[in-house]
Amino acid sequence: MRRRVFLFLLTLCLLALLAACDGQPNETQAESWIDPATIDGPWTWELGDDGVLRFWRGERLMQSWTAVTALRFEPRVWMLFGFFHIKRATPEEIDLTFAADGGLIKLLDGARQVGVVRIAVNEHDDLTVALRVGDANGYDGLRLSFVKNDGDRFWGFGEQYNYLDLIGQRVRTEQNAELLDAMEPYAEGDLAEAAKALQPYVDRHPREVEARFHLAVSLLGSGQPYDAELQLDFVEQDPRRVFRDETEWYSLLCLVCSGQRDRALAGAKELAGRKDHRYSGAAARLLKDLEGA
Repeated sequence: MRRRVFLFLLTLCLLALLAACDGQPNETQAESWIDPATIDGPWTWELGDDGVLRFWRGERLMQSWTAVTALRFEPRVWMLFGFFHIKRATPEEIDLTFAADGGLIKLLDGARQVGVVRIAVNEHDDLTVALRVGDANGYDGLRLSFVKNDGDRFWGFGEQYNYLDLIGQRVRTEQNAELLDAMEPYAEGDLAEAAKALQPYVDRHPREVEARFHLAVSLLGSGQPYDAELQLDFVEQDPRRVFRDETEWYSLLCLVCSGQRDRALAGAKELAGRKDHRYSGAAARLLKDLEGA
């Protein structure tokens, strides 16, 4: 369980990276595939005197890694409505540094090598960056810091997709402080308080669909299905439709929680029949329970 949690936490801490195990029992690997898009020129990389690892495509700077921080903490992990939630208790942070050794980039904890950064270009001319740290170091997670370009957005990946934009989630800023404060009770699992905190935020920022979605989940989880359904109606109207499957599933749960059995039964049948729907299996199980009630 601890290793599975470690891989998931590593995924979130590395922001837009994908966490994966390379099959070696004492090593954890995280890889980032950087899309070259239509930019011409060869891939190059360099470790500057300022300690920043930079990646170039031709003459264009694609990405700059400024720091890697090792984390030790006591993980608290729980699930609510199919979403993983994580709280890190008593965290300890250790700043790692890059060091060039010929064609190899080492990761150092002080003077001690704890990992490597392997860089290669695959057969599709994509740059692959593999950051590897041995499990024997006792780290519970890694945080990768890098420079954000204009227009860049980063979202969670891994065992559980995270719909909150991850920019600024690790560093408190004037722009994100209000949302971070509102999400604190949600992270603690106190959905009643989360609903109270998120409602005024959503009122002030009505177009932030991610916050509104978490408000709906909080309302549903705190026994307010009618209010949750109203918020989900607003989420469903968002043209991006990033919460399409979730909105349909949680709307169905609202019907169940509000005692609207006939509508819930019809909705469960409809979702269960859509095999491409993320919650078709859950809907089929719900349908069986409703039919047996």
